Amino acid sequence: TFKSNNVMSFGRVMVANDFVGKHVGSFLVKSMIAEARHLGYDGVGILVDDFNTRATQLYYHLGFVKEGRNIFPWAELDILALYF
Repeated sequence: TFKSNNVMSFGRVMVANDFVGKHVGSFLVKSMIAEARHLGYDGVGILVDDFNTRATQLYYHLGFVKEGRNIFPWAELDILALYF
């Protein structure tokens, strides 16, 4: 799915409504990025629905770029990646 085979991917990062807007999601994703670097991965990737604008904005803010879009049996998703 990603342009590099050595990418740590993650998905379904969810934040409870009580914590939305309090940078919890940002903290979680930044922690995963740091762990991927520590473990020697080339980058981090995620598949995301384009209607999930809050998450997509966060990923772009953290430096992720869109590598493409793929149609899966369950959804059509954007492919976002951040390479180190």
